[in-house]
Parts: sequence; structure tokens; C-alpha cells
Amino acid sequence: MTRLIYTHVVPSAMRLATLAITIGFAYAIADLFASLVRPRTLDADPTRIPQQSTQSRPKLSFTRKGNVMNKIIFATVTGLVVTTSTSLAQPAERGATEVAPISNALEIAIGGGYMRSTGDIGRDMASVDELTDNGAAAELSVTYRWTPQFSVGVYGTLSAYEAGERAAPATDMGIGAMAGVKADWHFRPTLAVDPWVSIGAGWRGLWLGNVDSEDGEDATERKLNGIELARVQFGLDYRISPTFALAPYIGAAASMFIAEDSMASAGYEEIANKEVNWSFTAGVLARFDVPFAR
Repeated sequence: MTRLIYTHVVPSAMRLATLAITIGFAYAIADLFASLVRPRTLDADPTRIPQQSTQSRPKLSFTRKGNVMNKIIFATVTGLVVTTSTSLAQPAERGATEVAPISNALEIAIGGGYMRSTGDIGRDMASVDELTDNGAAAELSVTYRWTPQFSVGVYGTLSAYEAGERAAPATDMGIGAMAGVKADWHFRPTLAVDPWVSIGAGWRGLWLGNVDSEDGEDATERKLNGIELARVQFGLDYRISPTFALAPYIGAAASMFIAEDSMASAGYEEIANKEVNWSFTAGVLARFDVPFAR
């Protein structure tokens, strides 16, 4: 009976969990992008000086549409944790689905998901979560799989945020970017379901502005540059073929912005009393392996 469970029930449950995670995030990201690109209400008189309003700008809400997305994310994280725990506990000698381990290969991972940033920036400055709201992120990484367990390489992330409550009146979107180096460790590289952890660090930037601006010089109202002090991701590779895997993941990153350039300054100025802020992500990666030699 135990062998039957590990041979048939567990692999089937993992396939269903991976499929549910992928579908859930496809819905969440489509919903986010639809909200990010929806038309905004503009003033009839473009010369009128914007007045501070007591009403918050239209945005994704954790109390309305956000509830649906939060439930999807919660279900995804729960499914990822449960599936990973099952994979780690699954003994390889009892009929687990085994695959040829990957090594000496170039790995390219492309994906995306949900991103949310929070935390202080510096003294007398609005926090990150006051400048930005819910966001969608796209990620690309290129690594070298040195051994079946270990790989090292570079990553880049591009994200789009809804404007936060304390963003300038003309701001309708925030654009974020992260880039750096990372190392991955795979716990079960000889199994079709392989949990992994990734640790990295690098650079981070954030730009706030009006994407519909007709100003030919610069539609960016605020620019922030800093360091991504540490980034940790935890995911699960489900190998579809010998060279392709789907990988749902969750992650967190600690960052510190160092310099700011705004419309009121002549250029980048150092931020006083810098603070550590955080970004949280959840999504799905598609991982492609290009072996150098077999």
C-alpha cells in the first residue's frame, strides 16, 4: 500500500498542485495587468494646478478585487509548501519518479508573478508601500548548473506597480527593476519534483511617473537607486521533460535605497538616514536547460 501511494498517488497530487498553481497565477497576473493599463480620469483643464484630495486614487484594493487575488496567492503558497514538504519526505527508494540529473548545463528561467514592496526609505520620506501598491513582475535568470545540486548566475526583474496613496498627483505608475548575482541549491535533483532555494544580491531601482505624459524630455517625476542587500527565493521544479521544468516559487528581498532624484532636485542626492525595505514575490518560472555535454 505504501509503495502504491508513493508510486501513483503522490506524483498525481504533485502534478495537480503544479497545474493549479500555474492557472492561479495566470489569472492573478492577467487581472493585475488589466488594472494597470485601465484608462485613468484626466482633468478637463490641463493647466489647472492639482489640488490635494481627501479621496484616494483608484487602485487595486485588498478589500475588494484584492481579496480574490489574495486568496489565489494564499492557496498557491499553501499548495507550494504542502507539495514541497511531501517531496522532501518522499523516499527515492520507494518508487519515486526519477529523472536524469542536470549538470554542466546553461539554465534559462523566464517567468513572472505578483510583487508587493513595503518599508521605509529614509528620514521624512514616504515609505515604499505609500508610493507604490500592488505590482506585477517579470523575471529572467541565466545560470550555469555546475553540479546537479548547485548552480550560479545572474538575474533581472522588471516590475510595474499601481501608484500609492502618497505618490505625486500626476503619478499613475511605478516601474521597478532589480539585477544581480545568485546561487541556487537543488535538494532532490534526481527526482521529477525538486525543491530548491536561491540566494542573491545586487542593484535595485524605482521610478515613479506618468506613462501617458506627452513631455518629450522625461515623464519620470521621481527616481530611486539603491542596493538589493539580499534576495531569497524558495521554489519547486516539476520536470516536464529532461530539459524543461515548471517552477512555482515564493520570495523575499531586503533592499536599501541610497540616492534620490526628484523634480525638486538638480540630480541624484544621497538619502539621509537610509532604511531597509522589503519586497515579497510569488509566481511561476519556466526553466530551460541547455546541456554543454552529456
